[in-house]
Order: sequence, then structure tokens, then C-alpha cells
Amino acid sequence: MGNPQLTNEELAWLAGVIDGEGNLDLNKRYGLHRQGKGTWNWNRPRIIIGSTDARLIAKVSEIYAKIGCKFWYSTLKRYEEHHKPCLLIITIGIRNVFKVLIRVKDYLTVKKNQAELLIRYCLWRQEAFSSSSKEDWSRGHELVPQITQAVQDLKNDVPDIFKLSRKANQPIQLGSSETNTCDTVKEITVKIESVLHGNMQR
Repeated sequence: MGNPQLTNEELAWLAGVIDGEGNLDLNKRYGLHRQGKGTWNWNRPRIIIGSTDARLIAKVSEIYAKIGCKFWYSTLKRYEEHHKPCLLIITIGIRNVFKVLIRVKDYLTVKKNQAELLIRYCLWRQEAFSSSSKEDWSRGHELVPQITQAVQDLKNDVPDIFKLSRKANQPIQLGSSETNTCDTVKEITVKIESVLHGNMQR
């Protein structure tokens, strides 16, 4: 369990950081089954936050510690002499990512749809892992590439800045998306829910 001192203000701040500086994705991982029974591959959900200011990453780490998720750090090299080095904080895996996203989802704006899709993915995988049935564990495996692609599509489905009305002192009106990404995500969400429901009925 996370620290009970975790505040709504901290969760809202973390959501803003994830919206602006974070990356949500599914990271492909391969492995060998025990007793040498072939190989397996699953895509692990991941949250990466990067900043050239270590104070921001330090604050994220404090909140992660309160949430109770595991995390570690990495650095990005400077590609040009005038670039500042970037510090990354990374949390990965269904349990860790779920702990974070389930708490910040109501505060997210830009990455809300990505987060909700990954939350459903985490719920599905946790349900499968808790089952002793090999059939349940592999049920819906064919959806993984679709989910991975949907998360990527959501990441790229951003408004064209040059098509926006940008009048001083007036809020920007975004309008509706020109792609069918939202429909695709709804379709995949229904499939995930169907797999979840099927597992729970067994």
C-alpha cells in the first residue's frame, strides 16, 4: 500500500507532469517458459518521465514512493554540446503502472485516453495472471499488437497546430479529431472487456 499522506494536490501535479513530460507505452518483452516449454512474449506497460531538471524527477520519485510502485532512473546523453543531460524516471509492469495510472487518471487531460486503455490492459493481465488455467493466461493474446498500436495511435493523434484558431486572449477551440482513433480504441476496449468477462465467468 502507498503512504496515506499522499495528497490530491500531489496526484494532480503528477498527472500534469505525465501529460507534459511523460510517455505511456507497451514495451515488448520476451522470455523462456519454465522447464523449457517454448518461449513467451508480452508487452509490459511503461511510464517514462524525463526532464533536464533533477528537481522535477526528485518530486516524481517522492510521489512514486508514496504510491508504492517500483521505479528506477536512467540518463540520456547530450547529442549537442549545448544540450542539457536528461534524467529519466521509469516504472514498468502491470502492477506498478496500474498503481500510478489508477490514481492520476481523473486528473489527466492529454494522455487520459492512453491511460484508460493501459488501465484496462493491466486489469486484463492481472486477471489472467491470477488464474491457474493456461487457457485463461493466453486468452486474448492476439489483442496485444492491436492494443500496442492503439496506444501509439493515440500518442500521434494530436491537433494540427496550423489549423487552429489562435486569437489572443481567446481559448483555443480544438474541434473533433480527423482520425478514427477513438473508434478504434472503443472497439479494442470492448474486446478487452469481453476477454475479462470471459475469464471471470470461468
